[in-house]
Amino acid sequence: MFIERAQAGGVIDNAPTFSEVFLNAFIFLLQVAGIIGIIGVVLAGVLYLFANGDSRRIRAAKNMLIAIVIGFAILFGAWIIVQAVSSFFS
Repeated sequence: MFIERAQAGGVIDNAPTFSEVFLNAFIFLLQVAGIIGIIGVVLAGVLYLFANGDSRRIRAAKNMLIAIVIGFAILFGAWIIVQAVSSFFS
């Protein structure tokens, strides 16, 4: 049985770069935000469905949906910027 020993000052060849780690973390956060956004769209739809003609509740559901769409647009823009920056540094 061969046991490999670590040597001080050794170089790690397969370590990910900082940009790869940052990009992976950012993609994970985008996925989480996307899931939360989808849940928000469903919740806004349920609120709209059960508004029963109450204009205040309908307005609240529409405002919630508009906020979610704006959030998706911001997330998409951030994703484009991160992709452009990471391709610049790669």
